[in-house]
Amino acid sequence: MSVQILQTYFEPLLTALSPSQHHSLSIRLRLLGFQLIALLSYAITSLPYFFAKTYKVYTAPTRGAHTLRCLVFLPPGHTAGTQYPLHVCFHSGGFIGGIPESTIPFCEQVAKTTGSVVVAASYRFAPAHPFPAAVEDAEDLLRHLIEVGSKLWHVDTSKTTTSGFSAGGGLALGLSLHNDLRPRIKTCATFYGAIDMRTPRLRKIKPGMPKDPFAWVGPLWDTYPPPPEKRDLWDDDRLAPGEVEDLSRLPKRIMLVVAGIDILHAEQMRLAGRMGYRAEVMEYKDKWHGWLEIPGMGKQREEVFRRVCRFLKDTLAEERM
Repeated sequence: MSVQILQTYFEPLLTALSPSQHHSLSIRLRLLGFQLIALLSYAITSLPYFFAKTYKVYTAPTRGAHTLRCLVFLPPGHTAGTQYPLHVCFHSGGFIGGIPESTIPFCEQVAKTTGSVVVAASYRFAPAHPFPAAVEDAEDLLRHLIEVGSKLWHVDTSKTTTSGFSAGGGLALGLSLHNDLRPRIKTCATFYGAIDMRTPRLRKIKPGMPKDPFAWVGPLWDTYPPPPEKRDLWDDDRLAPGEVEDLSRLPKRIMLVVAGIDILHAEQMRLAGRMGYRAEVMEYKDKWHGWLEIPGMGKQREEVFRRVCRFLKDTLAEERM
């Protein structure tokens, strides 16, 4: 196991114990508790693929000293004589954790259905790295793939699609806010995406939600947005891509997979209403945030992924016409 993976697996512990991190005792104790949950989640997620990898590991550079661990999935029959679309996917984790292995079932399906080269990426986490660290990592990754993708995997980055789960959904959607990247991004699909991190967590509507057993993690999520005094960062559209005033800055088409029992439900449906025919919505009113990543959801998950992949494939086909 590489040093980079170990750092990801134990980042909550390292941050909690770090004397250079100026966090309250409450945050440090919550990080220690979250460490146990993270390790269990990572083990369940990654063990099935430990000996039967369907991907290659790639390390992408960034504007800083750190690098990004990525998983690369090649479509069936991948050869040097063909140009392939590019798909970039970002994992969930509330901006405080997560690994790209959690997206493997979806990424495998995207590669098979759309014929795309798929890159599932990591990014930096709060509280050690608050906004805009994660969005800058996402931007650096796509710009790097534009630079080297054709040489490494024969991709045509003018035909790029993006996706993300929860926190990753916000990163995926926010990529199109950049003038140099927007023309390349043909569509974006989000799964219960966190697309408005400007609205405080405690002010968000909680539809049909009973007492949340993970409410104690909430203060950790609150470490991602910038501090109140940094008004320039609060006004940054990348913090809330779903609330951007000019909708022409978003992809021409998007797909939103929405869970009804979710604190993020309102912001997704609000964007869907604003985008009108440009947004395709799959709303599951009896499902909860993160349900597609829970063991035992095999058949339902396969159906959702099949529909999303068909949407991505159809969008790419329309671009070729």
